[in-house]
Amino acid sequence: EEMNVKIKDLQDIEGKLMETREKIKDAEIKKEKATAKLAEIQNRAATASPEEKAEMDDLVRQAQEQSQIADQQLNQAKESEKNDLAKKEQLENELENMKSQMQAKMQAGGE
Repeated sequence: EEMNVKIKDLQDIEGKLMETREKIKDAEIKKEKATAKLAEIQNRAATASPEEKAEMDDLVRQAQEQSQIADQQLNQAKESEKNDLAKKEQLENELENMKSQMQAKMQAGGE
């Protein structure tokens, strides 16, 4: 009974890991786009006329914010993946121990 619960938990974690890996991929793409946009705006800002300077500074600031947000999302997704992997490993170990105990009981009972 307890083993079935652990197997279900393991399946849930594996599903969660797949979702988390998708989030990591999405966050990496967002980060790349934000970084490229920031570089492009910084290049434009470097050659901006004095009239455009304030607008460009504002665009640079917005692009930096987007880049930081993408960074945070990526870090959160990676942290979540790390935690899920640790849980998965713990569950696998617990299941392995349960199997060993069952086999030991069966052998002891069979002799």
